Amino acid sequence: MSFLGKIYYRIKRKVQLYLKINWIKSLYLNLKFFPLKDAFKFPIIVFGSLKIESLKGKLIVNVPLKTGIISIGNPFEIFKKSSNISELIFDGMWVVNGSIIFGIDTKLYIGKEAYFENGHLCSVCNNSKIFCDSKIIMGDSVKIGDESIVFDTNFHDLFDVKKNETIPCKGEVYFESYIYIGMRCTIKLGTYLPSYSMVATNSLCNKNYSAYGNNILLGGIPANFIRGDIKRNWSAEENLENYLTIKL
Repeated sequence: MSFLGKIYYRIKRKVQLYLKINWIKSLYLNLKFFPLKDAFKFPIIVFGSLKIESLKGKLIVNVPLKTGIISIGNPFEIFKKSSNISELIFDGMWVVNGSIIFGIDTKLYIGKEAYFENGHLCSVCNNSKIFCDSKIIMGDSVKIGDESIVFDTNFHDLFDVKKNETIPCKGEVYFESYIYIGMRCTIKLGTYLPSYSMVATNSLCNKNYSAYGNNILLGGIPANFIRGDIKRNWSAEENLENYLTIKL
């Protein structure tokens, strides 16, 4: 490609990026959570339509502010056509320890008394949902596949008829680092995934899997240990950070 061709391609890519960004919602969110001098760095970037139900929560960012630390509705995957159903309900505490990307048509709920924390280079892929009503913690490089659900609540208290006692509806979900979760997975309260875990597509996790150690593959309904000594080849994905970083 000629020098002029490269310049044209870069300009075209930049214009396409700018046109995908919802500048009004992006500016609104940044002014809500950051002082003016920081808001115009656009640490939060919104792509496409986003329905905001509530913004009463507290946002704590523990990394230097730069563009796109949080991106919502980001068309970073193969399929990029949105149904315009992304939603945000943010009433609790959100601690940001690195960049996190929410794909198109994702939904994030952080309840009033809830605590949500993410590490660096986390991604929640298209059409996925996170319901945080108690505590959800993600380490670095947690990848949640398309159409998956993560929730730390059963939404309603249950009653043990034999013991004559109420079963609390809330729990916790904890992901260590370098976690790869396949498509259409369900991650329930009580789940603990150790570092370098993989969860097979269409699985349901509902317990602490740390006893199996690192480098494990889990799968099934409910998910069980399938094999050890296996992991996503993270070292072969050197450009992953550049791919998931927004550069205005």
